Order: sequence, then C-alpha cells, then structure tokens
Amino acid sequence: MKILIDASVLMAVIINEPPKARVIALTKGAEILSPAMLPYEIGNALSRLCKRRILTAAEAIKGFQIYRAVSLRLLDVNFEKALAIAGQFAIYAYDAYYLEIATRLRLPLLTFDERMKSVGKELELEILEV
Repeated sequence: MKILIDASVLMAVIINEPPKARVIALTKGAEILSPAMLPYEIGNALSRLCKRRILTAAEAIKGFQIYRAVSLRLLDVNFEKALAIAGQFAIYAYDAYYLEIATRLRLPLLTFDERMKSVGKELELEILEV
C-alpha cells in the first residue's frame, strides 16, 4: 500500500507527539510518499519551534536527523494543477501540492490538517484517520 503523508504527520513522529504510535502503526509496511518540498517544510517547522523556544538548535538538528531516517519517496508536483486546486479551494499552494499528488496518483492521504482533509474529501480522496 502507498500512503501520501504531509509534514504535520512527520512532525508528530519527530517531536514525539501523542499520535506517533498510531501513525507508525498505520504506515507500517506501506510505501510512504510526499512532495519533494517536504524536507524544506520539515526544516521550517523545526526552526519555528526553535524561534518559539520549544526546541533548542541541537534538538532541531536531531529532529531533522530523525526525518532523514524515515524511509519515504519524494515526488515532483504538477505546479499548474496544484495552483488550480489552490485557487479553486482558496488554500495555500503548499497544501495543494499534497492534494495534487494524491489526486493524480489516487493515493490515500494522511494529514492532521483539517482544511486539507476537507478539501481532500471534496476531491473524493481517501483520507486516513489517526
């Protein structure tokens, strides 16, 4: 089984949030996929936690190392289609990148983002719940 996951899901695993065990169980044995911009999004999320003094720089670096240890395949985005989705649903392009890939490849989507779940359902995607 292939599953498209977003940064919110990976961040829950990286910083050891309560849904971590369920995410790991749900994705065990699956091929995990995500847009090619994912490492940049993870880096930004970790730096944001540093800025808010939730993590130290050393903890953020360790978090990125945890991200790198996750076996996943990064995919290219069709930007024109993603921007059409962003415009149609008034969402950020970053969210539309996930939705474009999930729609194009008919992949189930795992996210904690409620708006992305809602748009995914409108696009008739399978939304995995944790």
